[in-house]
Amino acid sequence: MAGINDIFNIARSGIRANQQGLATTSHNIANINTKGYSRQEVVLESARPAEGKVGSGVRVSAIRQTVDTFLENQLTSLNEDLGSITARNNYLVQADGIFTETDNSGLSLSLTEFFNAVRDVATNPESTIQRTVLLAKGQSLTDQFVTVAQGLNQIRLDTDGEISRHVDTINGLATKIASLNDVIFKVESSGPEAPDLRDQRRVLINDLAGLVDIEQVTLKDGIGINVGGQLLVGGNHANELSTKSDPDNPPLHDVTFVRSDGSEFSISDKIHGGKIGGLLAQRDGDIVTFQDQVDRLAAVLTTEFNQQHQAGYGLDGTTNNNFLSTLTPQAPLANDRNTGSATGSSVAIADPTLATFQGYEVQFSGASSYSVVNTRTGASVTSGAYTSGTPLSFDGLDVVINGTPAAGDVFYVNAQK
Repeated sequence: MAGINDIFNIARSGIRANQQGLATTSHNIANINTKGYSRQEVVLESARPAEGKVGSGVRVSAIRQTVDTFLENQLTSLNEDLGSITARNNYLVQADGIFTETDNSGLSLSLTEFFNAVRDVATNPESTIQRTVLLAKGQSLTDQFVTVAQGLNQIRLDTDGEISRHVDTINGLATKIASLNDVIFKVESSGPEAPDLRDQRRVLINDLAGLVDIEQVTLKDGIGINVGGQLLVGGNHANELSTKSDPDNPPLHDVTFVRSDGSEFSISDKIHGGKIGGLLAQRDGDIVTFQDQVDRLAAVLTTEFNQQHQAGYGLDGTTNNNFLSTLTPQAPLANDRNTGSATGSSVAIADPTLATFQGYEVQFSGASSYSVVNTRTGASVTSGAYTSGTPLSFDGLDVVINGTPAAGDVFYVNAQK
């Protein structure tokens, strides 16, 4: 039979339990504007009966978070998409500004004024004034092409710098998440859940997702986070990302994962979300496409106009003269994964009438055989036997590669660059 003390103890347990409930409600209200905070509720259960049958009151069994795991995962995924779209859009707006035409500037205006000057010379070819104006408009058009090219290149450089800054931020977030993993594991190993610490960790994870796409893995000692297929955070340990020079895109950088021995390997091609994913897509995709289009326009204009100009005569009676400086394509660029000793030597435009001014890949299936693929169309252009130093001729180009390639080696050729 319960005595008066048992009755008082039961009342006391009820007061304590409801005090905890009131404290939890106050905590919820106080944190209503706290980023990432999840509402908490007190879970009550009957206290263990005295002597197995006499009621002992009530006790707090847990303080439970109200969290929808599915929605939280969706939010993390949306943060990845938002980060990517936002970063990509910011620089695309800048690129749009480069091509924006005004009443007195722009590539389209320069082209129009140049061809108007050409028409005037054709109408009055003996006029030195018209010829001088044409030369000035030609220089102005050249300057405009250079301005556009420099603007696009600067966007790529600015993007590259921002990627490096985000990598530093990611490393800081990874360290904080690993630290919280450790604290949460220790607290919950000896007591109930730590909902406030879990909220703080979730905020950091969402911040990380805004910078790079992640994969979360539940581990016994916390949350594991993979980036680019590599474990960035595992329990209380955080690895690091870094950047290193990209030999295929100098002076730009690859995003790399740092191994425990300090060595690095690129994971750029495995990052598709977050701000870094958007910046990589913009730097190595969108802007490169714009650059290729501008370069091709300049190359085709130079080649076609020079061919027409060569057919005419100067006031001194000379002919076969170029009006614009001839193109000097860059040497074939080796893929940084090549294992052979071959190097790109030169690219020359042997027959301008056959030049497409598109990109090509010279692919080696062995030390003595190659094939050429048009990277724009995907079409096979030619193939044959390779001899070091002997020009590979296709689409009006003579491409010279020296040395011994290995199977799988690739060289990139772009006559418009």
